[in-house]
Formats: sequence, structure tokens, C-alpha cells
Amino acid sequence: MLQNSIVQVLLIIIAGIFIGVASNHIRGNPLPWIAKPAVVKPIPGAAAGQDPGLVDPSSSDFFVKFESGSTFDAYYSISIEQVYGEIFLNKSGVFMDARHAEKFQEAHIKGAINIPYNEVWENIERLDDITPDELIIVYCDGAECEASKLLTQELLALGYTRVFLFDGGWLEWIDAGHPVE
Repeated sequence: MLQNSIVQVLLIIIAGIFIGVASNHIRGNPLPWIAKPAVVKPIPGAAAGQDPGLVDPSSSDFFVKFESGSTFDAYYSISIEQVYGEIFLNKSGVFMDARHAEKFQEAHIKGAINIPYNEVWENIERLDDITPDELIIVYCDGAECEASKLLTQELLALGYTRVFLFDGGWLEWIDAGHPVE
């Protein structure tokens, strides 16, 4: 009787593992076997309260630098001051909203395009006019929102080299009273 119970428990565990692996394999965006946390780095010169000065989009410092040779290991985070004062006002970058279409349609940063983080391939034609070295600012609801981080990783994997994460996102933007549509 005890031996039967042990066999049944083992069969249930094996079935659970099989179902989990199969489910992960068939989902659109499968989870990696071993998760590797992304490193978010501030833009050079912005650390320790230093003013980085005007962002020069042609500067080599403005290109994403990777650690450990993977596009998923590092990306830059950018502040509201840099996003608004140096990029938005100078119209020197493309703003991408990683939120779902419903939230984007309600309101978004003026001039932003919507590419939900989990629908990149369905919206790939929206990337046609954006060159791989064009400055891209990705945002979602705020620092707790993972959508912008995931879209940033997708864009880096597609070969875009100047992708920045606006961690404060939509909430910080509207709190600051910046233009929306």
C-alpha cells in the first residue's frame, strides 16, 4: 500500500513537470530555464547626483553597452529630467508606450507610439520607420511596471542599440504635468 502511494506521488510529480515544460514551450514568450536578472544602469554622468548635461544622441556614451555579451544583461535607465528636458523638448527620440492598447488609447505621452510588450511581432510594422541606432525611450505605468523592461529587452534583441528605460513612466510624466494626448 505504501509502495503504491509513493508510485502515485512520483507519477503526479512527473506529470506536473511534463505539463509545465509543455506549457512553457507552447506559450508565445516562453520563460527561460534559468532566469538572469537585468542590470539597470544610469546614463553615464547621471550617477551620484551629478548633472549629466545635455544628452547628445550622437555621443558614444548614449549607446547601450552590454555586460556578459548578452542583450538581456544591461540597459540604461533615464530620468524624467533627461526624458523631458533633453529628449522630448528637442524631439530627439521616439517614445514607446509598452502598456496595453486600451491604456494607451485613454492617454499617453504626446507623440508616443504604442507597442505593447507582449505584442511586438504583431506590431512589427510600426518599427519599420525606426532605424536601429535611433534613440528610443520606453515607458509603461511606472517603476513597478515590468512591461517597459520587457519591451526594452525585445527591442535590444531585435538590434536596436539606443534603447532607454524611463522607469518613472506614465505616472511620473503626468505628475510632472508634461504634455499628453
